[in-house]
Amino acid sequence: MNGSDEESVISNTQPVAGESQATETSQFENITDCDYQYLSPRYVSFDRRTSYVSACVIGVLLVAASSPVIVYCLATQRPWLSILVVVGWLIVGLLLGAAAHAWPPIKYRHTTWRLNSLGMEIRRGVYWRHRISVPVARVQHVDVSQGPIQRMFDLGTLTIHTAGTKNSAVELEGLHHEVALQVRDRLISQKESLDVT
Repeated sequence: MNGSDEESVISNTQPVAGESQATETSQFENITDCDYQYLSPRYVSFDRRTSYVSACVIGVLLVAASSPVIVYCLATQRPWLSILVVVGWLIVGLLLGAAAHAWPPIKYRHTTWRLNSLGMEIRRGVYWRHRISVPVARVQHVDVSQGPIQRMFDLGTLTIHTAGTKNSAVELEGLHHEVALQVRDRLISQKESLDVT
């Protein structure tokens, strides 16, 4: 994804109610009271790349699974059936490629987060919407991780480990790495100040 694609994703994104438009590399002066924020725009490129890889793997598995059908059709002199299988491959490949390209910007526009004095809140989901609240009191520890492809895009995954909840860990993938580190440090400092009091 080139720079113009990233700008179009940002410009097509409707601002979250009460959101201040800050650049992804800017320092949050008061991150504990920030409005809802989007993920890094680079996440769209990252997600597209990983989706293309997944689509290729699914395509290869599909071809491998249906190859015996083509061999059988050619052996029984039914070339029209093998042509139908190949056309099916092409249609499925086009659908997978289109989904891998179109879905990441949609997912990006439907994922927001904010950090305040009470804790972390994440809203995500296109069809099934989820609102995840992580109170500071339940935070055990916070990690920031980076995979090899994430490093190429300077992205990170924030993982909040909690106690006494249904999900013992809450992940937020697609943050700019610097922002993820700031959120981690702020959550840790909030937790330590809460423990002291």
